[in-house]
Amino acid sequence: FAQAIVLSKVHWDASRAERVLRTLNVPVLLLQSTYFDAAFKRYSLTAGMTTPWTELVARQVPDAQLRFMSGLGHFPHVEAPQLVNDSILEFVQRLRSS
Repeated sequence: FAQAIVLSKVHWDASRAERVLRTLNVPVLLLQSTYFDAAFKRYSLTAGMTTPWTELVARQVPDAQLRFMSGLGHFPHVEAPQLVNDSILEFVQRLRSS
């Protein structure tokens, strides 16, 4: 059952995300800490890594701010709340100053 849900999400991403992302006209902050492989095993990002999802967002939303959170699991807001809060605060401050 869980794999079916993940496959459904992957299918949605593959079939619609590119078009939907292209229509965004609001500031975007993407915090990414993990990815999963073809076998649906989740891994923490390491320094210098990207993912197909972050690459898609970067292509479709050129002004998006991407923040990679290395060494964390799927819930960075629980594992490293200060880092997440600081990232959001920095993003908002940058918007206010522009």
